Amino acid sequence: MFQIVRPTVKKISPMGMLKSGTQSPEITSESWGELTSFITDPAYPSTIMSGTNKLFSNGTGSVNVTASVHWTSQAGTYDRNIRVKIDGTIVWTKGVQSLTADSVQSGTFNISLAAGQIISLEAWTSSIQTRAGIQGTSNTFLRWDY
Repeated sequence: MFQIVRPTVKKISPMGMLKSGTQSPEITSESWGELTSFITDPAYPSTIMSGTNKLFSNGTGSVNVTASVHWTSQAGTYDRNIRVKIDGTIVWTKGVQSLTADSVQSGTFNISLAAGQIISLEAWTSSIQTRAGIQGTSNTFLRWDY
């Protein structure tokens, strides 16, 4: 008699990180900038970070990723965009939105992650504004769950 042995695949844990402090340097006009200085979101105790600005996938599975950015800047309306990268490859972009100061831009998408992948969040602003601030609050985060 033969026994079938199936390999064990570790299911991915829900993870999240929150922006800590104001983005520095600020996002400059017409260029994408990676958001930096995150901390582990206490609501996601299984979070593993790669440095201070990326999440590290500890398993394999289909997850719902949510990205959110709290924009701060001088008065006016500006075109803004956010995107998520996995291992340096763009996997999701929110799409340009005209936003006023003190606005939150966010979105959720589903994707399959593999163990060891690195996930990061980037932001973009239009050429109308020289620089754009991003606030470190509970409204600037990157997370995934089921």
